[in-house]
Amino acid sequence: MLLTALLLSVPAGEAWAWVARPSLSTEFRFEKNSGPASDGSGSGDDSILRASPRLDLENSGMNIGFNAGYAFTWNQYLGDHDRDWTAHNAVAGLDMRISPLTELQAGYDFTYTREPREATTTGIEAFRAADIRSHNANVSGSRLISPRLTGRLSLSGEVLEFEDPSAVDSRTLSAGAAGEFRWTERTSFTPAYEYTNLDYDSGPSTEIQSHSLNAGFSTRHSESLAYNISAGLAYSTGLSDRVDWTAGAGLSKSFQRGSVSASYSRGVSDSSGLADELNISETVTAGLSRNLSDSASFSLTAGYARNRTRPAGAVDLRSYSADMGVRWQLLRWATIGAGISHFNQLSYGTTGSDVERNAFYLNLTLQSEYRP
Repeated sequence: MLLTALLLSVPAGEAWAWVARPSLSTEFRFEKNSGPASDGSGSGDDSILRASPRLDLENSGMNIGFNAGYAFTWNQYLGDHDRDWTAHNAVAGLDMRISPLTELQAGYDFTYTREPREATTTGIEAFRAADIRSHNANVSGSRLISPRLTGRLSLSGEVLEFEDPSAVDSRTLSAGAAGEFRWTERTSFTPAYEYTNLDYDSGPSTEIQSHSLNAGFSTRHSESLAYNISAGLAYSTGLSDRVDWTAGAGLSKSFQRGSVSASYSRGVSDSSGLADELNISETVTAGLSRNLSDSASFSLTAGYARNRTRPAGAVDLRSYSADMGVRWQLLRWATIGAGISHFNQLSYGTTGSDVERNAFYLNLTLQSEYRP
């Protein structure tokens, strides 16, 4: 309703330009130990066919932009059709310049997944033999207070629903305020505050309120080198009254024919239906990309993640992942890729299992653009 009202507020005489971008992504994947995490060591090798058609629409005028998209994902396991799954995803967004100093953004995201192997949190893999529905909505506004200072207010909500009776539905409402102070054209300081109310559907309703304060510093040391650091505190009430810390750091360096990047983050969030607990997530990632030619590129990524829940500590998972691949832009509208990947999950808690999986994949992406 909010998006509709804002669209109707656009002056009738303002010219709009529609752009449609249809695409189709297909992939063949062979997996060693291609089983759900709940099976422990996996359920043997399997080959997977994946197809995902998508349509994105954009519509922009002088002071407003609107985008919408829909994607369908189909996964078929050639050796065990009982594990086939599908997913639907629809998004809509709005970006409006209300005045020369004020901007407004709004968005909505809906995902419906039927019987997926679900990555519930970064580094956590869990099999859900039931449907999952996710609703996300957000609205935010920013204002240029001075040439060096920008303020932002935001409001967002999420509803996560599982048909699996062992999972826990949740509703989340968040509100935040942030600022960006630019010392120089390349350096900025960003303090932020966020309040979150998390409501679990687990017998008697369980509510958790959390407050977080965070401050970040980012700079572009040169045209090719940029880095950022952040740190903060998070206090939650409900399941356990305690203070936790959050942190983040990132570095990126570009070269003439490639780039390298590395990042670290520590965050506190809900556990996405695994239990009535908060999840503490730590991740480390690194990546390398290189252009082999004008139409071909090579990439290498690696990651480590640890996820723990509290207060009961049912989840304590550590995972390692790596991926190496190449891509060729055969035509303006066609790209092919190939690669190998590795995933290893180790469980030290009562929820989750050890998983080790290696895979080889081939993919093809077709895309086009239409402007009426």
